[in-house]
Amino acid sequence: MTSAIPVIDLKAASAGDPAQLDAIRAGTEDLGALQVVNHGVPQDLTDDLNRRMARLLARPRSEKARLASPHPYRGWRQWPDDFGHLELERFMVAQFDGIPDASAAGLPEEYLGLYAIPNAWPEDDAGLRKRRSGIWRRAGGWPCACSGSTPGRITCLRTRSGLGRCRTTG
Repeated sequence: MTSAIPVIDLKAASAGDPAQLDAIRAGTEDLGALQVVNHGVPQDLTDDLNRRMARLLARPRSEKARLASPHPYRGWRQWPDDFGHLELERFMVAQFDGIPDASAAGLPEEYLGLYAIPNAWPEDDAGLRKRRSGIWRRAGGWPCACSGSTPGRITCLRTRSGLGRCRTTG
């Protein structure tokens, strides 16, 4: 059985639609993916980021390899198939570039270590970092998705994403 990726209407979620908040929880906790619509990020900002990412991934492998990181979710990564051909590649960055940025944004101290290895950025495209930051700022109005806490587990989307403290539990 294939699970559909939940489509989250952020405008409805911000208005308190419980179905949206349940879908956010299911998408992040059960499936690990979701699609967000009505997020307030202008299409030209998204299009520019996508163009920059396409240019980055079109570079020769030797150039992209300089953007590799020891962190599994930072920098350039590739996964070859059984014959050594490139099957999948990604360039990933975290919301914060390091512990100082995460701390300045108010991330709880127990999560700062997640940012000990900074993002890897191409030196010749400062606009890529700027665009990514612009998208995070524009999407910063995410709602709190709490309806209570599970002991030992963060359930708040705002806290988990690093966008701020839980509006329900503080």
